[in-house]
Amino acid sequence: MNSIGNRHVGNNLRIMIVNNGRGTEFRNYGHLGSKFGDDADAYIAAAGHYGNKSNKLIKHYAEDLGFEYISASNKDEYLNKLDIFIDPKMRGKSVIFEVFTDSNDESEAIKIMKNIKVSKKTASKRLVKSILRENVISGLKKILK
Repeated sequence: MNSIGNRHVGNNLRIMIVNNGRGTEFRNYGHLGSKFGDDADAYIAAAGHYGNKSNKLIKHYAEDLGFEYISASNKDEYLNKLDIFIDPKMRGKSVIFEVFTDSNDESEAIKIMKNIKVSKKTASKRLVKSILRENVISGLKKILK
């Protein structure tokens, strides 16, 4: 937090803060801390500390330091504000985008992404298509028929 208070911060900085109200990364199924269940909050994940998912703490801090502050609490709000966040034009201020998430949804999404199975054949096709030009792929298809 001290680094964004640096007087030399320009107007081209973009920071996204994922606010889940706790250290969800320590509760995710793949982390050793998940074995502690709800006790992970008190001893590892720091739930309830540092503003307890406050919707004002980061907002006031960012604005007091001269940043433009935007936030989202659901997918629609996120998609509506995303263009502001990724806009390559200088807006006169750097932008802090605070995204409020649900700890359980976040963990479930990570679990789904880590367990997506792609066949070796599909992965191989994707790799070849990403490397070779279309005319080379067409030629290979003719040879293999």
